Amino acid sequence: MGTACEQGEIFQRILRGESDGDLRSSMKFYDFIELQPVDNNKFMLCASEDKYAAVSCREDLKNFNRRLYELAVKSGKPVVGTSDAHFLDPEDARFRAVLQAGQKFVDANDQPPIYLRTTDEMIMEFDYLGEDRAIQIAVENPRLLASSCENVRPVPDEFCPPSVENAREIFENTIATRAHQLYGEKLPDLVAERLKKEQQAILGNHFESLYVISARLVEKSLGDDYLVGSRGSVGSSFAAYLMGITEVNPLPPHYRCEQCDYVEFPGDSGNIVGIDLEQKDCPDCGSSLEQDGFDIPFEVFCGFDGTKIPDIDLNFSGEYQQEIFHYLKNFFGEGNIFRAGTITTISDRTAAGFANKYIEEYSNTSSWAEKERLKSGIEGVKQNTSQHPGGMIVVPENRSIYQFTPINYPANDRDSSFLTTHFDYHSMEDQLVKLDILGHENPTQLRHLKQLTGIDPVTIPLDDPQTLQIFTDLSSLNLTEEELGMKVGVLGVPEFGTIFVRDLVTEAAPTSFADLVRISGLSHGENVWNNNARDLIKQGRADLTSVITCRDDIMNYLIKNGLPENIAFQIMEDVRKGKGLKPEYIQKMQACRVPAWYIKSCDKIKYLFPKAHAAAYVLMAFRIAYFKVHHPTAFYASYLSLKADHLSAAYICSLSAIEERMEQLQGIIEQKRREGKTEKRDEKEYGIMEVLREGYLRGISVRPPRVSKSGPFRFRVESEQLIRAPYVTIEGLGNTVAEGIEKAFKEKRFTSIEDLQNRTQVNSTVTETADGLGFFEALPPTENRQLF
Repeated sequence: MGTACEQGEIFQRILRGESDGDLRSSMKFYDFIELQPVDNNKFMLCASEDKYAAVSCREDLKNFNRRLYELAVKSGKPVVGTSDAHFLDPEDARFRAVLQAGQKFVDANDQPPIYLRTTDEMIMEFDYLGEDRAIQIAVENPRLLASSCENVRPVPDEFCPPSVENAREIFENTIATRAHQLYGEKLPDLVAERLKKEQQAILGNHFESLYVISARLVEKSLGDDYLVGSRGSVGSSFAAYLMGITEVNPLPPHYRCEQCDYVEFPGDSGNIVGIDLEQKDCPDCGSSLEQDGFDIPFEVFCGFDGTKIPDIDLNFSGEYQQEIFHYLKNFFGEGNIFRAGTITTISDRTAAGFANKYIEEYSNTSSWAEKERLKSGIEGVKQNTSQHPGGMIVVPENRSIYQFTPINYPANDRDSSFLTTHFDYHSMEDQLVKLDILGHENPTQLRHLKQLTGIDPVTIPLDDPQTLQIFTDLSSLNLTEEELGMKVGVLGVPEFGTIFVRDLVTEAAPTSFADLVRISGLSHGENVWNNNARDLIKQGRADLTSVITCRDDIMNYLIKNGLPENIAFQIMEDVRKGKGLKPEYIQKMQACRVPAWYIKSCDKIKYLFPKAHAAAYVLMAFRIAYFKVHHPTAFYASYLSLKADHLSAAYICSLSAIEERMEQLQGIIEQKRREGKTEKRDEKEYGIMEVLREGYLRGISVRPPRVSKSGPFRFRVESEQLIRAPYVTIEGLGNTVAEGIEKAFKEKRFTSIEDLQNRTQVNSTVTETADGLGFFEALPPTENRQLF
């Protein structure tokens, strides 16, 4: 423990003029005494604070150091010269100045020389103490201090997963039981081989507890009537499918009979997934066969040798996320579960803003090159610590969190339910398990739709032709392109409703469920569609079924073309991470007659989405799309309920008002773009308006909120073509007040507007707005009533 800079206890005591005895007494606590270059403290020469009154020249600062040195020697404490480096090179001081100017430091441009000095520079800094002493504190004592420190790793080397009692037995029994339920007493060879490979990898690397934990989380959510979506590559694991962790079955496309043991793998079924297989009856018992299988290799999830730690990411309903968090805390115990910490860095946009502000205030130059230099110098610098939106770090019972990281309250909120790891979770991801418990809108919307229609989303036919049709044209919605202003009907459908994906869908013209999975992969990749697959399709060199859409495509394609599995896997890994192709891999691909366009396409890619993730997203999206086609009023009500905080009853209750608002938003967005400002919130609202307008064109209307007919947050279905807006769509009326109105109304019906105001927190401004919408219905203004 050293005494630190001028802000440290010892130097502050020097400034206060304390006696030698008091200083030596304080020094006993420390292992070594630090001396820093005089110019580090030159700011004291012009500081106005009283505590710096004793400092009038550089010699005074040298005398402080001389006194510290003498007292340290008398106390038997080694003296070490430290530079208090805040940046590497002297010229980097300007980057620190830019950062401080951006944070409104008044003296930002007056930077002390706190750079990393060389040994010779440190010796020169302390030459006023004498050459021998300067060498001692700049060379000899730092070496002595370093030699007394043992080698310490901040985070242990080994993997420390949590353990679940009887996890191995639970895992083995569950996957075996479920496999035989689905595929019969004697498993088909393909199924048995896949199960054996995964089981050996999972048990051999002690990952079974992760599977059991994840399965219990999903089971808990399903038991409370909330569907769970999977993310990432977990759908690549057949064992995860059998455990109920994911809905994505990674086996090749196949038929199976739920009434008997009949299973059929059609062999090379082309470029489809199981859902796209033709419907047929069981040849043994005559029942309709189930169509399943997405053809995803296990290696994408756990690596070619099966040693990669499984990253099981799950999407829970946003309104149910906290319930799962607390379930985990009860399951593992409070001392074993923590929110994953993250480090927020300065973004490109923020860095540009800081650089511009600095140049305006402190610099005469306005050159683009200098702005770019300053921006690049501070971009990526740590800004603050934060927490992952759903990441939970699990510490096994025989370990302490302090063996891996300090912990803190998020945003210093001592009332928080969870502590957060102070270190970024990436620094310990090879040692501790992170469970991703993410909040997502899709499970919430599907639960709302089930409540509105009584239809269980898992029973929806995933090969419904009318639902698939909206990805090609508008016939299923009974609309025309001229009416809606676009060719496809995917507005409001998760993952497909943005302008970019709508255009992609229009150009790609999907005709199968497999095509939707491909489009999801294309839309989430980087350098995958634009300037790559799109051009290949336009040129007629490939089609949607042959271009690269997901990372798994590469491994499957290369193995089919004769490349060894391990080489195909490594090429997939390099390409999906944006590393391009090594020369030796290009040679191997050429030797297997891989087309030149395919090789070039691989080299362009910067990031590739996993097929399992795309498949899971499309499963959820297709179900929601089904409701849009077959139960439109429920669809629009559930969609708008998720967006209620972006809506105002003033402009959602007529088609003309909606179109007027869309024009207004378009103008705002264009103006902000011209000014170089962000327009995300405006774009989001515009997208909601597009969906609302579509609903009106389909004959579905929204009515303003009414005190006796509305709820606080959700849009309600009043009839086949009528939706009622909630309280929160009244401008200025927040969530707390909305809840208060509902609670008060349930306790006793309101007798007047005055009564409502007295029993809730509705202020006069909101009252006036609500009255203009007819919110209070026939309620009189006050309790005073005239008899005649």
